[in-house]
Amino acid sequence: MAGAAIFSNAFMSTLSLNLHGSSWVDIISWIVMLAIFFVAVRTPNFLDFKTNFCFYSAYHQDARNQDVHFFGVWPIVWTALGLLSYSHSFSGNTSGFSSYINCSFVAALFYMCYYAIISFRPIKVTDGPTTKTFKAVPLPGLLAISLIFLGWLLVNVFREAYPSKAWAVYLIGQVLCWCLQLWGHAIFEGQAPALTHNLAQAFIMAPEFVIIEVLFRLGWNNELKEGMEEYVKAIPLPAKHYDYKTGWCEFCFGVTFTVVGLMWLLTGATVALGLLLATQLSGHPALTAAFPLLVVVCFVLTAVLGAYSISRVQGKPNDEGYVLVHV
Repeated sequence: MAGAAIFSNAFMSTLSLNLHGSSWVDIISWIVMLAIFFVAVRTPNFLDFKTNFCFYSAYHQDARNQDVHFFGVWPIVWTALGLLSYSHSFSGNTSGFSSYINCSFVAALFYMCYYAIISFRPIKVTDGPTTKTFKAVPLPGLLAISLIFLGWLLVNVFREAYPSKAWAVYLIGQVLCWCLQLWGHAIFEGQAPALTHNLAQAFIMAPEFVIIEVLFRLGWNNELKEGMEEYVKAIPLPAKHYDYKTGWCEFCFGVTFTVVGLMWLLTGATVALGLLLATQLSGHPALTAAFPLLVVVCFVLTAVLGAYSISRVQGKPNDEGYVLVHV
């Protein structure tokens, strides 16, 4: 218990370690925010509902994998907002509603604006020479906006009530839910997640699209569902990266193809956190002074290793059409 208390206190003290008035949590939070914005700007047809929903649907054809996403996607969003809530509030307050106006608020506002834009415009579906226009779909957009707002509010309330424990809940939730998502793709879909081809779809669009899939199952807007299904069938998908039924070897290689880059980045974040805690526990001035450089070097190396690992993953279709991936 004493060791856990020391670790928790050291972690909390890192939140106030300043660099020109900003904590490391602030810096990391803004890096995440800028990365999301960059991915959004770089994504073709980012504001086109039809293109993005059909892309999502094409990678989530198995009903069991859809079920996994129903329970995994939204907790990922909420726990991510929870981690961002540890950044300093713009008001400078540490308690009360004004303390909730931090990086988590910026992220929530970005998501809500995006869902409003794509949900309140007519949907055009082109099939050869003909173009069919469907009415806007405000219902899933309103539900997504409501869940984002409630999630942002509740994670900040929980963080304010349990500041030394909430971060662990959010971090564990992130890890478990991402593992759940990857497991669903590996076991049920037999296809690498869409994030290997479209990061914006995985990190920004998926929450509302999960709601739409649930509404479709409940019988909502069958006309739109049928129109989308016709377009989804025309989307060419890459060959399956693995078939877990043929053996665990192919299964493991397939999972490696999907997450190897993310594993390197997670390793970098873990090492950076370890260095940060070490500076607080040791109190050595030289280590504290060198920490910013160590963090930069750590993240650069892990990013390079992640990109290199993904670039080395190759594969050729076997007789059954599955790609046996090797590194």
